[in-house]
Amino acid sequence: MISVLIIFLLLLLFLALSYKKNNRIFILESAKIYHNKILPYLNKNYKQNTKWVFDILENRAPHQTIYSRTAKFVVCKDAKWKSNQLKDLYLLAFPDEKIMTIRDLRQKHIPLLESMKNEMTRIAVAFKLNRDDLAFFFHYAPSVFQLHLHCCLKNNYHASQLSRGIYFYESVLERLKRDDLYWENATMTYRSEEHTSELQSRVDISYAVFCLK
Repeated sequence: MISVLIIFLLLLLFLALSYKKNNRIFILESAKIYHNKILPYLNKNYKQNTKWVFDILENRAPHQTIYSRTAKFVVCKDAKWKSNQLKDLYLLAFPDEKIMTIRDLRQKHIPLLESMKNEMTRIAVAFKLNRDDLAFFFHYAPSVFQLHLHCCLKNNYHASQLSRGIYFYESVLERLKRDDLYWENATMTYRSEEHTSELQSRVDISYAVFCLK
């Protein structure tokens, strides 16, 4: 009995130490916080933050692998696809139009979003991948302040990190079709990460939960 108690206490100590080392904060960002604190920051830093994106969009990135370039968007290889193995496929689609995050999406953008997804699907299928195995999603809060659609396989590690602000394409589109201003007015939930530390400092955290990484 004593040995079981000791093991239990040691387990609690291990969890407590891990908790302290790897804590993260879940942030609830209301529309009011977004307009008053986040949006001014995004606008101020947009040009510097997205320079490399517009180098790609404006064909000034010769070493970037581009799979498709249309009049409205570009599909390129993401840096996460390092192995070149199809199981690790990872594509990004960037629109030419200034759309900073999913909060800027309106119903007028639905044809653009559908075209981006369809083109990414076409590229993946050309690689002999099954379209039913593909996952499409956005991040919020993003590390890059230009909207971009992610595409990878559903079993990819990056598609399973729901706590890291993943908003799946189907969910984003469904809500947008119901309400033109849905995403502008939504309360967004995301976990603090290294790239959101600046944004986090501008949020009055009304609800926060520390969790294991």
